[in-house]
Amino acid sequence: MAPKKPELHRPVLPSSYTEVFDLLERSLPGSSAAVYLMGEDGKHLVLAGDNSTNERFNKKPLLSKLSLDLSGGQAGVPPAMSLAAPDQAVLLSKSARSKGGSLIASPLSADDRFLGLLVVSLKSESENPNPVAWQYMQAAARIVQLNLAQESELGDLNQFNSFLTDMVGRSRDLDITGSAPDIMNVTAAAAAEIFAFDRLTISIRISETGDTLQVIHVAGSPKPMPVGSEFLSQNVCHGEVFRQVKGIALDDMSAGPFEGRFEVGDLAKGSLRSFAGVPIIEAGVSKGTLAVESTQAGRYSPDDLHLLTAISQVYGTALCWTMRYQEVHALATVDGLTGLLNSRSFTQRMGEELERDSRYGHEMTMLMLDIDNFKSVNDTYGHLYGNYVIKQTARLIRSSIRVADVAGRLGGDEFGVVIINSDSHSSRKTAERIKQSIANFKFYNDGIRSNITISIGMSEYPVHGTTVKDITKHADEAMYTVKHSGGNGVVSYSKLSK
Repeated sequence: MAPKKPELHRPVLPSSYTEVFDLLERSLPGSSAAVYLMGEDGKHLVLAGDNSTNERFNKKPLLSKLSLDLSGGQAGVPPAMSLAAPDQAVLLSKSARSKGGSLIASPLSADDRFLGLLVVSLKSESENPNPVAWQYMQAAARIVQLNLAQESELGDLNQFNSFLTDMVGRSRDLDITGSAPDIMNVTAAAAAEIFAFDRLTISIRISETGDTLQVIHVAGSPKPMPVGSEFLSQNVCHGEVFRQVKGIALDDMSAGPFEGRFEVGDLAKGSLRSFAGVPIIEAGVSKGTLAVESTQAGRYSPDDLHLLTAISQVYGTALCWTMRYQEVHALATVDGLTGLLNSRSFTQRMGEELERDSRYGHEMTMLMLDIDNFKSVNDTYGHLYGNYVIKQTARLIRSSIRVADVAGRLGGDEFGVVIINSDSHSSRKTAERIKQSIANFKFYNDGIRSNITISIGMSEYPVHGTTVKDITKHADEAMYTVKHSGGNGVVSYSKLSK
């Protein structure tokens, strides 16, 4: 489960604000002041503090009807306004309204986020306060607004820090030795707990130096650009996040500044509008992007971008580590030329299958395969053509067996196959299919054409042995029997033992 999305911190009124109120009272005799802060419902303003002695301001949720004009102030100077009688009636208690006077107010905000309202009641017969009152009001509003913004920022940082700490704690359960799809599913689930999105996309750079990215995970709508799609990073939303190595949030992608989502001109192909994307960074280098999109315009705020960055920092880094682990693991376990398991890994996998078959009483058949007259191929056409033959033979072997079966290159032109849950009689069809596919294939490379055949020996567990060593030895003996008979054949060790 992903950590809970942190709520925007709602500032509180510190006791030091009484100094501002006292200053206003001394500067504007007979006045009183109070601050209304946005309530938990996000719709009403609630009285946060005042210096009056006769309960001049109503202490219930207020201002559901009051529409504030936040424009008109100079840079860095909060605007101020005189409140008309109907609005005063919303703010003031019945006893205060009967005394007359004027009411002026100034909105309080930070980063375009409305925080509350500073209200000053003037003991004046005139409904239009004098310029001095406006100046004092705006000076006080600047002080209050600055302190509220600082308090709000600190509160937001504390909540975000708690969110990030919680997420990092949860990430300790991630296993980077597992599969990359598992990490990507966890990443998408974490984002889904926090954001509303119609599509989540994870893209990774294909090479260490290129500008091409590949979509490796999609949650939500898969079209266009499903998993496996590649795209250039220039001037498209998903690519520019990677290129600029920074988070980007767009209220409406069609309004610019980029010419597409994945490809120039593709913005008209779907209904997605708003976008939030952050880079996936490993060791200070941009590796890809994590992005969410919505059909609703203006869905994502700067705060959402911060949260998405936190998810990318934790889960995106884990994904990079997992992919790096798999690359290193592949180098250690896979034959570089053929892509099959190397000899050591093949033997290890075979041992694991033997243990499983022993536990559940299943059969297993091993095939030992060797290319016929391969030395002659190398001597006649050279090692480059010989490598081509080995690579094509491995591909034909892999395409002739089931996904669950195990194939490996044991050395030179020799291969091994483990056929899971199958005795030698049933496995013969597979062996014959491999033999025939190689014999029928037209080997052709760099102007050289040749015919290739293969010799196959079979050994069955537990009939012909109960250890990797014995089964391998018997399959090898069966294979050499085929060799001595001219090759291009299949022989089971059972026939030799009779």
